[in-house]
Amino acid sequence: MFKKFCLAGGLPPEATHKEKPMKSSFKRRGFTLVELLVVIVIIATLAALSFTIIQRTKVSAAKVNAVRQMRNIGVAAATWAAENSRSETFLHSYGTGDYPQEFQGSGTKSTPGNPGIALYNVTDPDSGYLQNPGDFFSPLTNATAPTRIDYDPKKASSTKPWGTYSWYYPFISAANHSRYPEIGSGLPAKVNQRVSGRLMMCESYVISKPKYAKPIYNALLSDGSVSQVAESDAAFNRWRTGD
Repeated sequence: MFKKFCLAGGLPPEATHKEKPMKSSFKRRGFTLVELLVVIVIIATLAALSFTIIQRTKVSAAKVNAVRQMRNIGVAAATWAAENSRSETFLHSYGTGDYPQEFQGSGTKSTPGNPGIALYNVTDPDSGYLQNPGDFFSPLTNATAPTRIDYDPKKASSTKPWGTYSWYYPFISAANHSRYPEIGSGLPAKVNQRVSGRLMMCESYVISKPKYAKPIYNALLSDGSVSQVAESDAAFNRWRTGD
């Protein structure tokens, strides 16, 4: 009976009628100006934080590399001193060594004002005390380290410096100046007594400006230790002189 009823078209209207989908009462709309501004502020904040983190990472890496370089130079200088039968690494070295032959006294081996000349072998770099000339150029400065082919400390100038570090070892005072007759009349500047006679080399920004916001100063002592001593020119001068 039910089949016959269906075939005869006896289904109630509600059984054959397809329901139409209900129209949504919500209309699509774009972002408001306030929402866009909030998104822009969030993106800018995240970008600023990322930039700060990246910069801090770069500075930290540069500090580590600078310390490594200075230690390499310290080892090379100590080896040079041992092979030249000297208890001191360099008797008198003060300044950045811009000049081609910056020596004090009569002996070029005993008192090299330009350490690059003593430590780096231009004709055969592998046989030198320091094989990589890039170690003379601090990553904390804007200077570009030269390649082996381009580097020649004997031809140093203001445009092609031997390096970016300054050598201060040792600070010879008038009291013990008689111990080093080969130095002549030249006396170095005032130095902090806590590091007098032990300070070998420091960061220098005479040749090249600081690469980062603060001029970071590291110091290499005669025992091979390296430490950060200042983050400004004024602070470094106070540390250097002991004032």
